[in-house]
Amino acid sequence: MDFVKEGLRVKSATVIKNLERRNMEGYYFETVEEAVEKAMSMIKEEDTVGWGGSTTI
Repeated sequence: MDFVKEGLRVKSATVIKNLERRNMEGYYFETVEEAVEKAMSMIKEEDTVGWGGSTTI
């Protein structure tokens, strides 16, 4: 058993549970490929994806 992965899985379950209490969804994936597959399944062909941020002048 990989204790680091197990620790991350347990911590992420807590975070996801807290998000759900605030009416938000959270996901945990063991691999990048699983995460990309889920993200791509949530984006429609006609959607626009942006990256927000801020700049201090």
